[in-house]
Amino acid sequence: MAASHLKVFLSLGSQKAFSLLSALALSIALARLLGPSDYGIYVFISALIPLAALPLTGGLPQLLTREIAKHIHKQAAAHYLGVVRRSIKLNAIVTAFVVLTCTIGMALTEAPSKSFLFFLALLCVPFFALEATHNGIIRGLHRVNLAELPKQVVQPLLMAGSLIVLVALGTLTTATVISALIFASAGAALVSVLIYRAIQPSFPESAVAAEGDDLLLKSLASFSAIALITSFNTQIGILVLGTLDQNTDAASLRIAERAGQVVAMPLAIINLMIAPRLVTAFQNGDSAKLQEIAKRAAIASFGLTVPITLTLWLFGDWLIGVSFGEAYVKAALPAVITVAAGQTMGAFLGSVWPLLTMTGHEKRALGGLGISFTLNILLCLWLAPAYGATGAAVATAISLVTCKLLFSIEVKRLLHINSRVF
Repeated sequence: MAASHLKVFLSLGSQKAFSLLSALALSIALARLLGPSDYGIYVFISALIPLAALPLTGGLPQLLTREIAKHIHKQAAAHYLGVVRRSIKLNAIVTAFVVLTCTIGMALTEAPSKSFLFFLALLCVPFFALEATHNGIIRGLHRVNLAELPKQVVQPLLMAGSLIVLVALGTLTTATVISALIFASAGAALVSVLIYRAIQPSFPESAVAAEGDDLLLKSLASFSAIALITSFNTQIGILVLGTLDQNTDAASLRIAERAGQVVAMPLAIINLMIAPRLVTAFQNGDSAKLQEIAKRAAIASFGLTVPITLTLWLFGDWLIGVSFGEAYVKAALPAVITVAAGQTMGAFLGSVWPLLTMTGHEKRALGGLGISFTLNILLCLWLAPAYGATGAAVATAISLVTCKLLFSIEVKRLLHINSRVF
């Protein structure tokens, strides 16, 4: 790994580590302060909101990274400006719609019911979308470490500070925790805007945004569908358990999800690093470079993932007991190990997601995603009611591996490269 790449990896790694540790600390604090039942309700609500935001937070950043990197590589100022302007307009439309929906929803529901809390939490969506939009643009400008700063560092800091204030005032409830999340997401969105304004490229005053480029309309649907299905493959278990009012199992599955994020962190960081480089190599028609990037990414991510999984397998019960409490160990430990195993197998298959999306083959991924999504729902509906968090974790792991295996086959067929470790 070159010195510059190592520097970016360490920067992103420190941000990701801070974010995951903050999320873990938040989960521990809320699990203890709210109790299994109320914490399970918060987990259920907080799982729904990212899904509601996915059409923008899941699809648009990836699309913007690809298109911005492409236009910068070609020095196409007009198209660059056109893409940025249309993405900001799309955010404004979404914000107006969400605020209206939340206002009506909270007026028609009674606090603090699940429905009321959902509409309250929905106010996070415009801020999630604004941050995600600027994240994608900044990544396309090859400033990946700056792109992740608002979400990975600023938002956790603001969330932690808000919760400290709530505890000190004795006003910590599910509703106030959701209000703190709204405040933290707004702060992260503001910082992302400021970062973009500080680093945006300068163009001649004569440069005018291109009109008639229907990029967002043509491609956003595919990117959003991919993101929605991928997210559902990790969240469907919590949604099923929450719907069945198995709140303790939902809380245990969230613990497993957090552990899975730790296991997947090396691959997530490497995917962020290589995305703009994949665009450049593909635009240059350099298949050998694509293969080199893919192979190095797979070896690095898998090599860093295995030790984390072994640690959870050997010491998971102790780690859960010390952090979350002994009440969670029995239900959460099998789920943690299952999810970690699935993420490890996914890392072995390599950076299949950016290889497809950054080379313009996002639509080809939808078939495999549809298969894995259907499999996940069927397995979860079958296993979760009877086996709780463990059953849902098995469904999630099988679906994840199936999805990445199908992606790996598509990468081989479309790009003629091997994404796996070997």
